[in-house]
Amino acid sequence: MAKPGVQDRDTGFEVGQQVRMVGKFEDFAGDPANPTTVVAKLIDPAGTQTGPSVTPGIQAEDGSTPEVGTAFADHTIALAGIHQFRFEGTGAIVAAQKGEFFVDENPFT
Repeated sequence: MAKPGVQDRDTGFEVGQQVRMVGKFEDFAGDPANPTTVVAKLIDPAGTQTGPSVTPGIQAEDGSTPEVGTAFADHTIALAGIHQFRFEGTGAIVAAQKGEFFVDENPFT
């Protein structure tokens, strides 16, 4: 199973920024494949769970069509600390994967 991640970010985040969480799905042969349905879950450092809206397909690097086997959810960060997220695919591809990202306090808020 391909690993989920956070798109376009090599360093940590700060409170007030938006993060794009990315889920990647594969079939048993290791080829990218789309689940019928994808749900995202996010738990913030306070333990509050939310269900960010999921959009299927990350735009391909050449700008053409969305990449097969990808989904993303955007979230505006309100708390510093470790945030955990999970993507769950059902239907054509049944899989779940999780990831996390760290958020620093924004000294300017």
